[in-house]
Amino acid sequence: MSIRLFLVGLVAVIAGCAATGNYTYKLYSGPTLPDAELAAVQFGGRLEHVIIDGLSVYRADYGDVLLSPGEHSIVFDSDWWGGQDIRYSVQLEKGRQYLLLKTDVWPFCCPGPVVVSGQKVWGWVQDATSEAIVGEIEEHETAD
Repeated sequence: MSIRLFLVGLVAVIAGCAATGNYTYKLYSGPTLPDAELAAVQFGGRLEHVIIDGLSVYRADYGDVLLSPGEHSIVFDSDWWGGQDIRYSVQLEKGRQYLLLKTDVWPFCCPGPVVVSGQKVWGWVQDATSEAIVGEIEEHETAD
């Protein structure tokens, strides 16, 4: 195999790993609604997996998650930091976009945890327009 072919293949694999899924997850019941009537949730940063209202959602599968407005449960899976899951109760508004974000845990390269409701956490939900952190923490392990 030539070096050129190997490098082309390597670039394709790396690009595929970094990509967000192309599909939109319609995570509400009933007929399809216009985007203006729904709340949109997107993966931000390097977050790969969350649980929304009890259903696993992976970045590799879905670029956007559409939800009905109202209260939702969003769980940041602890697999990527080894602590307890962070469970939020979030009130989502129609017509708004939200980002699911996390910071990395490695202390020598990353900014560390953020403070939500006076508690240090590694993952959070942020309004994409105002950049305000939204939601109430229901359960988590303090990030040191």
